[in-house]
Amino acid sequence: MDDEFTIDALIDYHYRILDSLDGVGKMRFIDGVLDDYTELMAMRHPKKEQRQYRELLTDLVKNFGH
Repeated sequence: MDDEFTIDALIDYHYRILDSLDGVGKMRFIDGVLDDYTELMAMRHPKKEQRQYRELLTDLVKNFGH
């Protein structure tokens, strides 16, 4: 992930994608973000990237996962 790519930009990007999906599509998309996060953790990516994906996943589930 580039240093210039902030968590706000990451969340905004994912929100734009989610806005175009139906309920099942949103669920599958969020599940894909969870898979990405799990892979980041397993591959021991830098803590900053792990934290950004954790924040992203938390935000997506809070706003779209209900």
